[in-house]
Amino acid sequence: MIDPHVEKLYYKVVTKQYTDYDKAAPLEEESDDFMMTLQGDKAVFVMKKHFSTEQEARAVVDEYIKRWEILIGIEHGPDELKLIFETSDIIDRAPTPESKGGLVIHVKSGLLAVTGLDAIVHISRSKYPPLPKQFSLSPDVETMYVRYKAYREGRETLLAMAYMCLTVLETSAGGREQAATRYHIDKRVLNKLGELSTQRGTKEEARKVPQNGQFKPLSGTERTWIETVIKLLIRRAGEWAYDPTACLKKIRMADLPPLI
Repeated sequence: MIDPHVEKLYYKVVTKQYTDYDKAAPLEEESDDFMMTLQGDKAVFVMKKHFSTEQEARAVVDEYIKRWEILIGIEHGPDELKLIFETSDIIDRAPTPESKGGLVIHVKSGLLAVTGLDAIVHISRSKYPPLPKQFSLSPDVETMYVRYKAYREGRETLLAMAYMCLTVLETSAGGREQAATRYHIDKRVLNKLGELSTQRGTKEEARKVPQNGQFKPLSGTERTWIETVIKLLIRRAGEWAYDPTACLKKIRMADLPPLI
C-alpha cells in the first residue's frame, strides 16, 4: 500500500456471565479521533483522523476503552462489559491502477478469560454505563484499579487493597494533608480510611497485629464504607488526572454511608 489509512476498527462486546444488555438502546459517541457506535455485541469505531497503521489507531481507541472499562468496573464490577478487538478496515488513499483501491481487512482474535463471579443472579441492564467524561488514566488510577479488581476477584483482602490505594494518593501528593488538598477530599475521610485499614481486621486479613493482641473484625457497615470510599478515590484520581485545575466537589464524610 502506498498510503494506508485505518478507516474502521471493530470490537466484540463481551459481558460477564449472568449479565446482559439486550434491552439497552444503541450507544453513540464522538471524539476528536473517532465516531463510535455500540449495538448488541458489536462496537465500531470510525476513525476521523488519519492513522496509517492499525497499531496507531488502536492505541487511541484502546486507551478510551480502558478508561470506560475502569469506570464500569468500579460502578458494576470488574469485567462486566469488555470490548475485544476483532478486525480493522484499512484502505489505500493513493491506490495504483493495479490495486483498484481495494480494501484490506486485518483479522485478529481476542481471548475471553472467564473470571470469578460475585453472584449467580441474572442481571439485565436497560442501558449501557455512561461513557468516560472528564476522566483520564494515570499510573495512580491504574495501580489503584488493579488492586481493587484483585480484591473483587478474591485475590486480595479488603484492608490491604484499601491501604495501598490510600498510600498511592498520599505518595503521589507528598503526604496525607497534601492529598486531601490536591484531590479535594475531607482529610477526615482519609484519616478514617487509614484507621480502619490499619487497626481492624481478623487474623486472616488484618495488616498489623493489634497492640493489645485483640483482633477487631470489620463490621458490615465498615466494609461498605471502605468499598464506597475506594471507588470514589479511583474516580477522583482520574478526574484530577483529566484536569488538575478543576474545582472538584469535595468528598466529605456526609457523602458516605453512615458508620454506625
